[in-house]
Amino acid sequence: MKPVPTRGDLAGIGVGLAVAFLVPFFAGVGVDAMAHTGPVFLLIGLGLGILSVVVFAYVRFKQFI
Repeated sequence: MKPVPTRGDLAGIGVGLAVAFLVPFFAGVGVDAMAHTGPVFLLIGLGLGILSVVVFAYVRFKQFI
């Protein structure tokens, strides 16, 4: 029988998903601000953030599905 996620598991997953998305996103914003470039690094950070969220969600949720 597969384990049922607790509230703590779900809260940890939620925080992890937020961090996995926001860190690369704001890193891209910061690099763009320092390099005086257009939204190049913002878009790279956005892509990396989305990719990291997908990987994080798969790794964390695969034990429950």
